[in-house]
Parts: sequence; structure tokens; C-alpha cells
Amino acid sequence: MTTPEDLSLARSLADPIKSVRDKTARGLGVFVRSASEVSDLEMLKFWKGLYYCLWLSDKVPVQQELVASLARLVHECPSEGRVCQFLKCFFQTMMREWACLDQYRVNKFYSLLRMILRQTLYYLHQRRWPRLSVETILRVLCEEVLSKTPNGPRLHYADIYLAELFEVTKGEVVTGNMLTLLSPWLLLLSTDKSADASFKDRIAEKVFVKFATDRAVECGGDGGGGVFLKCRSGAVQLAIFNAASADNTLELNRKRLYEIHKAFQKTTGEDFAIEQEDDLNTASTEQELEGAAKKRKSEKEDSQQKRKKENIVGQ
Repeated sequence: MTTPEDLSLARSLADPIKSVRDKTARGLGVFVRSASEVSDLEMLKFWKGLYYCLWLSDKVPVQQELVASLARLVHECPSEGRVCQFLKCFFQTMMREWACLDQYRVNKFYSLLRMILRQTLYYLHQRRWPRLSVETILRVLCEEVLSKTPNGPRLHYADIYLAELFEVTKGEVVTGNMLTLLSPWLLLLSTDKSADASFKDRIAEKVFVKFATDRAVECGGDGGGGVFLKCRSGAVQLAIFNAASADNTLELNRKRLYEIHKAFQKTTGEDFAIEQEDDLNTASTEQELEGAAKKRKSEKEDSQQKRKKENIVGQ
């Protein structure tokens, strides 16, 4: 049930007078930044008011400003726990109310979903992708949206995930971080029983095949937009191959995963994944990547020297 407080907040944020909207928006930041404990019920009530705020906003400039303001609240959270709570209650509100959206309102809520994802990725990017934090926040996304219906929000996230990641990072994502960022999508493709065929097809096409296709275009010299050049395609190919051949992968999903693997073959030129799970593939920072690259180069040189010695002895 919508309370008078919900409608009051909504009307203030959707007010045609900018000074009224700005004053109300500042109050939202105070609530999110609060050092005192906020219950899930309080956060859900907070998001319910924001939902009706966007529902009531009509003019496109007001909608765009409001969506940007709401998404930036991610950065007002005083802790990672508050970020997770903020996102969880947002997703729960969207999933609960999605069926009530008509054709005239749905686009502005798609925009809100996109901007929340973008600012969440910015939040992690600014902290240099701490693996535990990335996994924790992606778990919220997976549990509250990607593993549930209605399909609208999760299909939208499959469509825009790589584009938003590129928007935030300009393609500067090293292999270890990319593997972590792709892991929930790969899990859904391999072992998840709740995702229907249309959603899995969308993940395959818009996340993994798009990644491989964009990389192939770049390698062919025909483009480069949206390409993550610091990520090793062979490492992603190996992860897909391992998922396809894993014992716990559902049989009906293996064919789809092997088809994705074939798309990566066109990029890497390998008939099967031969990358090893070494430090170069799992590095998550520039320093780790540089160190791992030097280590691999040294190992390669040592191996070449060893083969030369073996050839001399054999002669």
C-alpha cells in the first residue's frame, strides 16, 4: 500500500521547480549516508517512495535528472554492507512492481536499471575491483534479478552488461577481473535451473558471443569500440570450456556452452582451450599483470634454453 509519505516524497522529487527537487535529493543522501543502522524494511520503504517519484515524473529532462540522482546514491553509502542493502532493496522493488509498468512508463525504469548498474560498476572500479567486493555485489545482482522473473530486467542487463562495463572502464579490464565479472553469467549458463531458454540464449549472444565477436573484429583491424584488449580471450575461452565439461553442468546446457566456445575459437585460433590457469590469467591489478607477464616471459625463455641444451646433447 502506498502511504501519504511515499506520495509526498515522490511529488517533491518530481516537482517541476528545480530548487524543490534539489532540496529533496539532498535529503535522500542524508538518509543513505546515515551511520545508524537502517533496516531492510526502512530501505524498502525508501525505494518505494523513489519508485513512485519516477512513476510520477513526466518531462524527459526531469526524468533524466532524477534517474541520475538516484543512481548516484550508490556512492553515498557509508559501507559496502549499505551498498548491498541499497541494491538489494532497489532490485526487490523493481521486480515486485515490474508487472505494473505500462508501455508509457517502462522506458524510464529501464533507464534507472541501466544507471544503477553503471554507478555500481563505477563504485567497484574506483576501488580497483577488490575481488571479494565484486563477488559480493554480483551475488546480490544474481540472487535478486538474474535468477528471478519477470524477464524484463534480467534480459535488459544481459543486453547492456558489456556496454556499461566498457563505458565505465574504457576497456581497461585485466583478465582476472573480467573472469570475476563474467562468472555469474557463466554460472547461469551452466548450472542454474531457474533461467529459461530465452534468457540463456540472450546471455550467450549478448555477453559471451558479443565479447568474442568484438574481439575478432578488433583483431581483424575493422574496429575497436567496446573491446577489452587487456583481457586474454584464451582465458575466457578456457573458463567456458571448463564450464562446458564440468560434471555439475546441466546436460541441456552443454551444447550451448560448446557453441560459445566455437565462437571463441574464431578469435583465438585454437581448436580447444590451451591456456593455463596461471598468474597472467588471474591477475586483477596492473602491477600483478606486469609481474605475471615477466614471469611467463622468463619461464618461456628458460624453456627455450632447456630445449636448446637437449638438442645439443642429442647431437
